[in-house]
Amino acid sequence: MGRRGVRIIALARNISAEKKLSEERDTAHRLLNDYEGIINRSPAVALILKANNNWTVEFVSENILQFGYDKEILERKGAWKTIVHPDDIIRIEKELEGWQERGVVEFVQEYRLLTKSGEICWVEDYKLSVLNSRGNITHYQSLLLDASSKKQEEFALRASEKRFRMMTENSSDIIAEFDHEGRYLYVNPRHQEILGYAPEELQTQRFFDHIHPDDMKTLKDNFNSAMASAGIVWYATLRYRQRSGAWRWLEICGRSYRNASGKPRMATSSRDITDHRFLDRMIEQQLEFLETMMNTLPNPVYYKNTKGEYIGCNRSFEEFIGYPREQIIGKKSSDLFPSDLSTGYWEKDLELFAHPGKQIYEGVVPRKSGEHCDVVFNKATYADPEGNVAGLIGILIDVTEQKRMQTALRLSKESFNNIVEKNADGVIIVDADGIVRFLNPAAEIFLGKKSSALIGRPFSLPIVEDQTLETDFVDQEGYSGVAQMRVISTEWNREPASLISVRDITQLKQAEIGLLEAKEATDKANEQLLKALEQARELAGKAEEANRAKSAFLATMTHEIRTPLTGVLGITNTLIETKLSPAQMTQLELIISSTSSLMGIINDILDFSKIEAGRLELQSGPFDLRELLESAGDLLALSADSKGITLHVHLKSGTPRYLLGDEMRLRQILLNLAGNGVKFTEKGYVLLEAACCGVKEDSALLEFKVLDTGIGIRQEDRDIIFDKFTQCDSSATRKYSGTGLGLAITRQLVEMMKGSISLNSEPGVGSAFVCRIALPIARDMPPPPEEPMHNGLRVLLIDNDPICQEIVSDILLPLGVECVFEEDVGAGLSLLHKSKAKFHAVIFRDGTGGISWEEMTGRFHLQAPPVGSRTILLARPSRQFSLEELHGQGLDGCLALPLKASQLLYLLKDIRHGKTH
Repeated sequence: MGRRGVRIIALARNISAEKKLSEERDTAHRLLNDYEGIINRSPAVALILKANNNWTVEFVSENILQFGYDKEILERKGAWKTIVHPDDIIRIEKELEGWQERGVVEFVQEYRLLTKSGEICWVEDYKLSVLNSRGNITHYQSLLLDASSKKQEEFALRASEKRFRMMTENSSDIIAEFDHEGRYLYVNPRHQEILGYAPEELQTQRFFDHIHPDDMKTLKDNFNSAMASAGIVWYATLRYRQRSGAWRWLEICGRSYRNASGKPRMATSSRDITDHRFLDRMIEQQLEFLETMMNTLPNPVYYKNTKGEYIGCNRSFEEFIGYPREQIIGKKSSDLFPSDLSTGYWEKDLELFAHPGKQIYEGVVPRKSGEHCDVVFNKATYADPEGNVAGLIGILIDVTEQKRMQTALRLSKESFNNIVEKNADGVIIVDADGIVRFLNPAAEIFLGKKSSALIGRPFSLPIVEDQTLETDFVDQEGYSGVAQMRVISTEWNREPASLISVRDITQLKQAEIGLLEAKEATDKANEQLLKALEQARELAGKAEEANRAKSAFLATMTHEIRTPLTGVLGITNTLIETKLSPAQMTQLELIISSTSSLMGIINDILDFSKIEAGRLELQSGPFDLRELLESAGDLLALSADSKGITLHVHLKSGTPRYLLGDEMRLRQILLNLAGNGVKFTEKGYVLLEAACCGVKEDSALLEFKVLDTGIGIRQEDRDIIFDKFTQCDSSATRKYSGTGLGLAITRQLVEMMKGSISLNSEPGVGSAFVCRIALPIARDMPPPPEEPMHNGLRVLLIDNDPICQEIVSDILLPLGVECVFEEDVGAGLSLLHKSKAKFHAVIFRDGTGGISWEEMTGRFHLQAPPVGSRTILLARPSRQFSLEELHGQGLDGCLALPLKASQLLYLLKDIRHGKTH
């Protein structure tokens, strides 16, 4: 076989363009797949619809599955109109026509889709109209977004806005909105209903234009402060002028905020409280009335809360327990009363709270003073608006006096029963019907029967009121006698009755017979007595004539003796002014002393003779008791000082000064008693003191005391000490002289003043004479000037005499002066210079602690005295100083013993006015 030649025919074509087109197609498919993947993963559904009647689906993205539909089924068979809510189709078609007529190709529609499951879903359809070359719409390209959540929020917002608008429009409060200058932006209808302004009237007005001038500052301060930033809430109560011109009270709550544009706005809610204010005022008035009424109630009233705390009370309660209201409110019973009582109070309160209503029981309430009162607690609960127990109100009824009366009545009744039961007289009580209701054992004896046989039965004897009858009786033992029966009206168990008293007068009758017999004998004796009386009259006449002769003799004698004695005293007083030698002066002083003593004896004899003759009459006139006492002290001061004893005179505080009586005779009584004290005291003191024991019907019962540390009086001499011409013994008469008439005259004068005098004495210790005399208070005399108070003044008294200290205290303490006492001179001076509080006056007594006033003054001025302290010497009455002498010794003044109230009061006034004394 041979080889054949091979031919190859090759055809070539340029496919570059096709290749490029294929690559581009692949790229486009790849991009389309990418876009489709992006669309399928996005929440938006891509959709291409034909612009026909059924809106046929030509393309839909796979994420249509979110509405429950399959992509392929919709593309193969689907008409979009079949899944659109039927109620929205016509609206959609009209919107499409409208967009087409206006030439709008891009627009958004909202409508509802029916999902595969039958639910309704709102969508937003972003459409693009596709036009052909002739300008007709052939397709719609859509992007669908699920708008269900947005629509729900929108619906909720609309519903909320509707509700808010409905609430605002129908609110009972006034709702308003303002700009930053207070101009009205909105008001609800309530504004016009209450205040009368229509919304259109307020468009050009400001909130402030209608506010009361007195409330303007408060409103503007709140409004402007809140406008400074958002969210500020403020409250105010103010007056707003109605359209009619009347003022209404509004309670306003405002809140600042920023609107959508960021502009400041103010929203307010106002409530008309005019009626509430009126009611509040009425309630306040009612409360004031109730409080006033409670305070006028005489019974203590209180109220507590459920914690047991006092939340109110009236004045009577304050006065009853002794605490002021401020110390009661908020306190519990345990804070005011002892635990044993307060525990019982709280238990009773708890019992009432557990069983609301009323509670009445008896108990005891202590006062702050310590007094315990019997009371009746009358308590009741009160409720809050919800009906719950809120507390209790209690009223105390003081039955202390009633209890005392009941006790007294019971004791009286027991005593009466004892008296009646044991009474020897028969007692029978018969009622108005004549029935026996009571009889005592003695009545059983008279009637001869037991009470059991008589009580409840008619009384057998006649009953005649207010008459006394006599009747015979025979008792159970056969004893016969005569009884006296008396009937008086009474009550038995608050009903009219008769009380019959029966008395055995058998012995009385027998005595009457004896009296008749005795009368005859008496008549005979009377005849003899008349004869004896006639003889006595003759003797009495002779005695009276002798007494008159004695009185006349005494009067003549005293006159005859006093006349030359007066001359002797005049001559000696004239001689004593001339230049005499010491011996002559001593003899003259002895003559004066003896003459004065003799004159005193004569005066005593004359007074006593007047008293015995009944010719001494007491005078009555107004006098100053303090001046009387001080003048008596002045008369005796030198005598006491000459013997080295201290005389004290004191009118105790609280004693009336101005009285009615015989001033001269009262002074004589006091001088006799105090003079005896000075006479019979060799060392120590004599105290003349007056005090008031009580005032009754403008009369003061005065007690005058004269105490001394003298020789005293023996027990056996006390009964005769007030007899005339009597002293304790003859040795006393020789030593102390005197007639022994002083105390006899004193007793007679005291008794003439209807008073009493008593004595208490111990030999070697001293005596105490006490006179009690009642004298009328002189009401017609002008009252003594009221002493000013000296609060803040301090006085230091350096004196070891306790009586002097007591007198100073009694005078100064009531005037507010602080008194400090020191018995030791050194301690007193130390206290004066070391005391933080200044002493305005330092009073030191000459001779205190054995130190003379000269030495004491020197010691006082060794140190500079505190500035403003006055140094006052309390000196013996025989010491006389001029102001120059006092100032030369560094003293500011001098007081003389006996210390007088008038001196101390002048001293206080001088200290106040910066004067020396």
